Amino acid sequence: MHPAAPLTDFPILKPSTTVGKRACELHQEWCDQHARVGRVETDYVAAQARLKETEAQMRDVLQKRELSEATDAEAKAAEDAHAAAKAEAEAPWQERARAAVRAAEQRRQTYEAFIDENLDDLVAELEADAKVAVETIRKAAQTMADGVAAWRAVNKRSVDLIRPAQLVSTQSIPRLSASAEQAAQSAHRLLEDGDGLALPVPERRHLDQRLIDLGLPTKRQYVWKGRTGPTVAKGES
Repeated sequence: MHPAAPLTDFPILKPSTTVGKRACELHQEWCDQHARVGRVETDYVAAQARLKETEAQMRDVLQKRELSEATDAEAKAAEDAHAAAKAEAEAPWQERARAAVRAAEQRRQTYEAFIDENLDDLVAELEADAKVAVETIRKAAQTMADGVAAWRAVNKRSVDLIRPAQLVSTQSIPRLSASAEQAAQSAHRLLEDGDGLALPVPERRHLDQRLIDLGLPTKRQYVWKGRTGPTVAKGES
């Protein structure tokens, strides 16, 4: 009996806003309670093992007492240990497991409801990481494009340099590999394609459309066929 498993990490790695921090706390509470389900099962197995262990120890001590090799106090201690282990092994483990599962599901529902209610603010916070990722790609693409351009420039100068020399031709100069040429072309296309460097988060118009569909006000006004207001999210003012 296992509840839905939470994500390993909260999607916003370093939340900085009050909403982000609260969402992270709720996610951690869900993770902790989900782990509790596994611990109940582990504790049950341990209780059964402890019962068998104390039962064997009790039999051994009782036999030794009959042979005067163990005291009454030792026998009593062994019996008490077995009684405690038996009580724990016969505890309502199924009920404990079901309670842990229900609690984990409640934690999940609380977390997901908070995400749903505060999605706009949480996506806005995630945009900071998204912008860093996009800028990293842009810089890498620019570096590739600049590097290939520089290689070609040096290649031309190398050709010009050896032209007057005897017994050497331009065939001695290596060519740029096809993979480098393709990478440079891809870099140029990426830099020219705005959509290729879009933020990896839901677009604002989709978030606003979600609010409209839920009957909630949007944070921005839209104009649609001469009307202004949060009626449709297809065109931005």
